[in-house]
Amino acid sequence: MAYIEFKNVTKEYYIEEEIKTALKNVSLKIKKGETTLIKGSNGSGKTSILNLIASFDKATSGDILVDKISLGALKDKKNSKYIREYIGFVSYDNYLIDDMTILENTMLSLNISKKEFDTENYINKLGLEEKLNYFPFELSESERIKASLLCAICKNPKILLCDEIFLKTNEKDKKQVMKVLKELASKSKITIIITADDNSKFSFVKQTLTLKDGVIKTNKSPAKTKSTSKSVVKTKTEGGKK
Repeated sequence: MAYIEFKNVTKEYYIEEEIKTALKNVSLKIKKGETTLIKGSNGSGKTSILNLIASFDKATSGDILVDKISLGALKDKKNSKYIREYIGFVSYDNYLIDDMTILENTMLSLNISKKEFDTENYINKLGLEEKLNYFPFELSESERIKASLLCAICKNPKILLCDEIFLKTNEKDKKQVMKVLKELASKSKITIIITADDNSKFSFVKQTLTLKDGVIKTNKSPAKTKSTSKSVVKTKTEGGKK
């Protein structure tokens, strides 16, 4: 059964009194706990799909179901509750709060979730131990991506959306991010969706969608591989330690 489903979804934007169609009658299904890669060139509609799943935006037509919830029907408080409980969003244009340190941003995310999380483990795996007391503007673009990923997974989302996060990461940081995503994909129950360019390949994805001009051109699912389902969730880090 699909955990995330698009039914003939079209998304249009009005730009300078002109209509731009970002998605055209898109239908797709994503299973719970699986990792999906959405590939395509710039402007193909990848980010629009993530924004719709996150309920940051609404479809022009069609229906989007997440965990049997119709996102088009969500209003105000229910929409905010959905975003808070379901969505972790990481983007090349990061969503860190500028006047808060990385530690403060992380603790804010932790406070959103009522579940325990092995925060210290992921701080180390992302190589952010020495950066916790820095403000976002003091980090490189590559380091900000890692800090954004840390904050996103700290809130224990049901869905992790990663929008073009490798555009501005250097090779060292890319390896750290890939290792964390691979671990989450194999050991957690998080549904992960990654957007990237046409040439991207990730060994741990279960489904690859290729978008062109707002239309899904190909949908590939590789052969099944064995994976463990043990949770990486352990203990909540002690707050405030520097």
